[in-house]
Amino acid sequence: MIDLDVLRDCYTSTPSKIVMLVVDGLGGLARPDTGMSELEQAKIPNLDALARMSACGLSTRPSSGTIHSSI
Repeated sequence: MIDLDVLRDCYTSTPSKIVMLVVDGLGGLARPDTGMSELEQAKIPNLDALARMSACGLSTRPSSGTIHSSI
């Protein structure tokens, strides 16, 4: 259950907008037959364009389960 009173203290209203996109599962390992991951082989022009005009980051900890439960 989310405590809305506590939540209201966690943000500040601004004229700008932020979108946090968590694309879970894209960190797949390279396939032995191609040496490339599914993401490296995929044709993703929209995601590529979004990444070029965004601030991107990488998180190695915590696990995706922890992240999903915290959102």
